[in-house]
Amino acid sequence: MRTAPVALAHLGDPAAIAGAARAVSALTHHDPVAGDACVLWCSAIEHAVRTGTLDVRSGLPHVDAAFWGPLLDQAERVGPEHYAGNNGWVVAALLAAWSAVSPASSYVDGVVRAVNGGGDTDTVAAIAGALLGARYGGSLVPARWRRLVHGWPGLRARDLVRLALLTVEGGGTDADGWPSAPAVPSYAGVPEIVRAHPDDGGVLLGSVGALRPGVADAVVSLCRLGGKQVPVTEDPRDHVEFWLVDQEDANNDVAAVVADAAGMVKTLREEGKRVFVHCVHAQTRTPLVAAAYGSLVTGSSFTESLRRVRTVLPTASPRSSLVRLLRQAHDGRGLDG
Repeated sequence: MRTAPVALAHLGDPAAIAGAARAVSALTHHDPVAGDACVLWCSAIEHAVRTGTLDVRSGLPHVDAAFWGPLLDQAERVGPEHYAGNNGWVVAALLAAWSAVSPASSYVDGVVRAVNGGGDTDTVAAIAGALLGARYGGSLVPARWRRLVHGWPGLRARDLVRLALLTVEGGGTDADGWPSAPAVPSYAGVPEIVRAHPDDGGVLLGSVGALRPGVADAVVSLCRLGGKQVPVTEDPRDHVEFWLVDQEDANNDVAAVVADAAGMVKTLREEGKRVFVHCVHAQTRTPLVAAAYGSLVTGSSFTESLRRVRTVLPTASPRSSLVRLLRQAHDGRGLDG
């Protein structure tokens, strides 16, 4: 459960991953098979991060392949419930996780399979979730789940993102000092923009320049923020961040992230909250999520909803390639959050 960060710290170095995984395992587990299990899973995580594909056998050269190979074959033929009787044991836990992950169609599908397998579900789901996260990316972990994440010493979902980024970069940050800086300096001087959504006056659309305590009961942020910029709400659960990049080919699944953001706006409104949705300049990300939300609550097309958003948000000039992707997604499967 705890060795997944090893893969992030040694991307591209399978031997280093194997050595570090065994060292971490040996802190509490004397049995070498536990170390082998950690090597297999961390190798699979590294492979998924680099290639976007699932291959638990990528680490077989570093373990006893004659032992693990047939077991992995079996896991692909059965469900995680097959291992529920003893999945607190490292071998059964790994096999249960792989039996949940290997047929999964999404992050959510895989985690739900792992939990529904029964037995030591927190162990199996933690193992499965680490590999699924490597495959699908943190942006595809549903906001309704990320919103609830919390733990000692006061960390929340955004803190896990920060730690993951720092692990991959060896503690380094970008030119703005992100993700460690208290604020993003390049946002200084951004005009304050706040406009009411054309389909729902309880949703405000705007720029990061308007982000401050009291701007609304809840906030949906669509851009990088510093540690002192989040949360601005009384309850941390009411400030929800999304990883949505305004660049070509920089998102795992633009339609899914936008739909998730729109769905979260709807959820917050159903909780009776006034919601502020913002990116940096309110040019691309804010109008796209606003259009998805408008489509969601009115049943109109994404194109028509975006047209209405443009009438109240003069800064809107969303990237055409992202608009095309969202139009296609709406026509094909809907933006239902």
